[in-house]
Amino acid sequence: MNAEDLPGLRQPAKYAVNSLSESTEFVVASLEGSRVVRLVAALPPAKAWDRAAGREHMKKLATAAGL
Repeated sequence: MNAEDLPGLRQPAKYAVNSLSESTEFVVASLEGSRVVRLVAALPPAKAWDRAAGREHMKKLATAAGL
């Protein structure tokens, strides 16, 4: 999944894209103490974002979630 840092959030987070046969998953994961927060958006391949657009959409979601 080639995770990369996702800067600009209150908590350290990683961003990754996972291409599956039926969907593409865009993932943000953050470790807060002993708790892991994982946000996932799974889209059908025909409607999936590219990696950069997915990063921006997921960063907005992570910000709204308080990360």
